Amino acid sequence: MTGGSIGNIGLVNVNISGGSYTGALVGHIVATSTISKTFSSGIVTAGQYGGGLIGLGSQLTISNSYSTVNLTSGGYGGSLIGLLEGGSTLTNVYSAGTVTSDYGKGMIGLNSNQYFEPAIGAFVNSVNVFNNDFYDSTKGSVGDSGKGTPKTTIEMQTQGIFTGWDFSTIWGISPALNLGYPYLLEVVDAAPLTPVASPDAGTFSSNQNITLSSVGSDSIRYSTTAIPADCSSGTLYSGAISVTISQTIYVRACDTEQNYSTNSFAYEISIPRKSGTSLKRRIENLKSMGQNDKAETLIEQYTSEFSAKDTEILNVAVDLKYKIENSDVNILQNFLISQNIGPASFALKSHGTTNYFGQLTKNALIEWQSAKGITPSMGYFGPKTRAYISGQQ
Repeated sequence: MTGGSIGNIGLVNVNISGGSYTGALVGHIVATSTISKTFSSGIVTAGQYGGGLIGLGSQLTISNSYSTVNLTSGGYGGSLIGLLEGGSTLTNVYSAGTVTSDYGKGMIGLNSNQYFEPAIGAFVNSVNVFNNDFYDSTKGSVGDSGKGTPKTTIEMQTQGIFTGWDFSTIWGISPALNLGYPYLLEVVDAAPLTPVASPDAGTFSSNQNITLSSVGSDSIRYSTTAIPADCSSGTLYSGAISVTISQTIYVRACDTEQNYSTNSFAYEISIPRKSGTSLKRRIENLKSMGQNDKAETLIEQYTSEFSAKDTEILNVAVDLKYKIENSDVNILQNFLISQNIGPASFALKSHGTTNYFGQLTKNALIEWQSAKGITPSMGYFGPKTRAYISGQQ
């Protein structure tokens, strides 16, 4: 290309193979050409002087552009330009791709500072100018001085490094886009839409099969502990997720450029208890029959509702009511505090436990009974409440 201009173009996830002077955007561009607001990503394989954006540039003006292409090149290879001849000016550009080549390996493979002038049939010396240009030295050559400023990956993902750049109308930066590197606002490769789940988060009386989706995503990752750290962490979603206990599903939706969006969905599984033997006895029966897996599943099912300390309440075999005083009342108070249902249990916690069944204890018990659907909810600890706790209806 000679004496032309290119602008407002983004080449996403290219896979290009060619000979010498191969670049993702253009191979050979000379004679006062201009390039602005362009980018490239993906893979380029070239002969001599391969570039992530441009193969060979001469008397070139390039601004507000970048490349994250991973380049393999013979001879000199540059993550932005393979061979930069003289008379060129680069302003507010960067590169952040890996380079595998014999020489170069930084932003510019070879910076010649001269160009060929056909009118006189000879090379003319003309120093190339670099203004606020950067490249990721973690991926390129740290010692590649005079051809952009080397910065670490973490630095390249920090807005403050890019002094003099316009982050109001030209550039943006976000961990969720473009691998965390700056991106062009007018030529942005948008992130996938926020993940959604079906059914949505909520409280359910039966086990649920959860499906996940995200418009614009190429893959979805999930975890039950925290948002997956990147687009290769967590579990790859491939079908409905079975939720049998109360838990939160943390989701990251990614595209091929590793742009992403996140969301989380909290599910409370509150399965009505079946009548019959107590929870403790049912677990013991299962273990005695060698059905340890089923016993562990039953334990997990109720773990979110009763902590280890709460099991002391199972040993309370007497009725408890307003204005009585004994050690069983203290166990009941600790149970209600650990359940932390609402303001009444909080008020009881603030007061502290005693052996006396007073108004605070009664209020907290009414609050808990109402939340569990035990009727009548009168603040009386009797057979119905004990049956619910022990796994009976």
